[in-house]
Amino acid sequence: MTTSSLRDLPLFAALADSQRILVAGAGGGFDILGGLPLALALRERGAEVFLANLTFVSSGFSLDAWLAPDVATVTPTTGGFAEYFPERTLARWLKIAGEPSTVYAFQRTGVRPLTEAYRALVAHHAIDAIVLVDGGTDILMRGDETGLGTPEEDMLSLATVAGLAEVPVRLVVSIGFGIDAHHGVNHVQVLENLADLDADGAYLGAFSIPRASREGSLYLDAVAYAQENTPMRPSIVHGQIASAMLGVSGNVHFTERTHNSVLFVNPLMAMYFTATVEGLAARHLYLPELADTRTFGQITTIIGAFRDGLAERRIPRQFPH
Repeated sequence: MTTSSLRDLPLFAALADSQRILVAGAGGGFDILGGLPLALALRERGAEVFLANLTFVSSGFSLDAWLAPDVATVTPTTGGFAEYFPERTLARWLKIAGEPSTVYAFQRTGVRPLTEAYRALVAHHAIDAIVLVDGGTDILMRGDETGLGTPEEDMLSLATVAGLAEVPVRLVVSIGFGIDAHHGVNHVQVLENLADLDADGAYLGAFSIPRASREGSLYLDAVAYAQENTPMRPSIVHGQIASAMLGVSGNVHFTERTHNSVLFVNPLMAMYFTATVEGLAARHLYLPELADTRTFGQITTIIGAFRDGLAERRIPRQFPH
């Protein structure tokens, strides 16, 4: 058994030999913001890091924007779209911050076409590691929990990257622990799933993003920029994570979008929980059924049918203290 030091975070140890790393938002929206501190830290260590996101923008790209079918290049000057365009918002902030400002946008399709899009990007940049980022915890759901949150986009991304065996290092990071309670996720079951992954050797632990670090400071600035430039649909997930990083706790609201909810902002929201893609996929109950899908609608149908066919779901529990 390989030994390591407490000084070495397993996530960074797993990426130590990777030189060209793709950090990709798994669930769309502003998920990719959750990968920004990690991407900045990896660049500081000398790796070349590329950013991508599953996009909700499906039309209006110029012909020269398409790297391949279902993956487009977004820059600060990309235009012609409505106000809600997280990939372009991030690209513009990156330019202001003096960072490489290209963000790739993957289309919401089925697993088979998305796999080809990922492979095109992997080949284009000789990618040797992929880190999927989920804002929330629904990517850690295996299918039999009491609630899955909003799994379709996350499972599309997870099933795709799980099939990319040619990429030697494939990891998942989840940030925003507790936020998906709004969508029915029981976070005791999240912890149970992490324990199972740990038993398999697939859990790489958890760590906080310090707000006083360069990465933490730039992340907070990027979130503030995104909120200011997306006033009608500010990110609920990253608003809460940023609040947690600033020492806020409890039922604190920063947008009218959450006024009917009782929030519990807390320090766990600002932690990365990490696992291997292979380990997460091995524990999943319906992921193999998604492999041959060609449309996003097929993914929704398969998940619904799987849930309807369960004899029972795991009984949810509350935290005992």
